[in-house]
Amino acid sequence: MDYQGMLQAACNAYCNMYLNKYNMYPTVGKDTSHKAYKIIVQLCLDNQVEINDYISACFNMIEKERRYITPGDFATFSFIKRYKERNKAADTITTEEQYDVQYKDILRMMELNPKLYPTEESVLINIGTPFSPWFRVLYPDPFNEKLFKYYGQLAWKELQLDKAMRIYLRKIKAQQMMELESRIGFFGDI
Repeated sequence: MDYQGMLQAACNAYCNMYLNKYNMYPTVGKDTSHKAYKIIVQLCLDNQVEINDYISACFNMIEKERRYITPGDFATFSFIKRYKERNKAADTITTEEQYDVQYKDILRMMELNPKLYPTEESVLINIGTPFSPWFRVLYPDPFNEKLFKYYGQLAWKELQLDKAMRIYLRKIKAQQMMELESRIGFFGDI
């Protein structure tokens, strides 16, 4: 992707996350001319970070710090450091902790913004929320057809690479795992 494309990706990610969080379009940072996007792109390039993931994570790291979030909030070295620490911590957590963290996140998001997220499905269907595809598909009880339609293939591919998670999910979400496997394919480690 060229530099202008990266600026556009940063702008689009910010505007989409803002719209998802506040249910309105941003007044600041709505085009690529905002100086913070150049800084964000450079930070992401220097630290080998994917722009969309960085901006999405930043929105989720700034919870109640302030009402409105601007692109300038992410254009600092301290934020890229927080992002990297968050990802490093995520890499070291256990299978059970991965599920628990996402479970707590869904409850917190519904509590913080009940108008935007009145149901678990409304949180999980939103691509701007920080959930793994396997969690989006396997968490709901009963099995959710709409979430499966959007995230089923991704969930299966992600679980295909994580045997420990499959074993854990078979213990706590046996019915949903059977449903997922019956629709896409068995993992072969039963």
